[in-house]
Amino acid sequence: MTYAAQDLSIQDGDPVYLLYFVRDGAEWRYTNAALSVIALGETWLASSVSMGAKVLSKELAKNAIPFKFPRDNAFAAAFLAGRPDAVTSITVYRGHVGDADEEWQVWWKGRDVSTKYDRGTITIDAESIFTSSRRQGLREKFQKNCRHALYSSACGVNQSAFAEVVTAIEVDGVNVTIELSSSEPVDGYYRGGILKSADGSQRFIRAHSGENLTLSWPIDSLVAGDVTLYPGCDRTLATCDAVFDNSDMYGGFPWIPGEHNNPMGGSSIV
Repeated sequence: MTYAAQDLSIQDGDPVYLLYFVRDGAEWRYTNAALSVIALGETWLASSVSMGAKVLSKELAKNAIPFKFPRDNAFAAAFLAGRPDAVTSITVYRGHVGDADEEWQVWWKGRDVSTKYDRGTITIDAESIFTSSRRQGLREKFQKNCRHALYSSACGVNQSAFAEVVTAIEVDGVNVTIELSSSEPVDGYYRGGILKSADGSQRFIRAHSGENLTLSWPIDSLVAGDVTLYPGCDRTLATCDAVFDNSDMYGGFPWIPGEHNNPMGGSSIV
């Protein structure tokens, strides 16, 4: 009996869902069935994970689905310390137990966007993959400071050329103390830059003063030892030229007249 035939049958229909999670090459497979299911050439473990209803509205961003896990779930445990760096892709299949044709339809597909905690549960909110096609892309900005993201293709700076391996002496949450060489950079040199740990996890550097760095979010795996630092940029022409020798690619317009005048606003700029 085909999927369509069973899906329309009140007597023979026995729908179950297969939940497929992929993050940074790792895979997890669960089902909401009472027992584990063998389907699509894989074993899907029975789990107490619950899935919210699929909502259809004109605004795709509001069509998110919550997935609620117990705290001891192997997949959800990675979210206890905050949302992982890598995006989690989620695919939900729908089928019927006992379907001789073993037809499984892709019922929903999306990615994680946020995490919530409540007592013994972890809820992962996921948005439909179609939201990416409806989002308005970033537009070029007419502004004094550079509009390009540091180390992006528009910026043109080779990130690996500015990598510096240093030793992290002490790690305390978002605060990291590093051992600098004799040519100690000025305060703020790494502000807006990146710290990369030995396992590849990366964090934005919010502040830099002497040997002290403040990260945007802790790295659980970060311990004393070697880390890689990349300098930041304050988006000024002076920094672009002095630090990166990249003024030819500068994406700002530093000679816009006036401090607060908008040349497109209709007011005088002289």
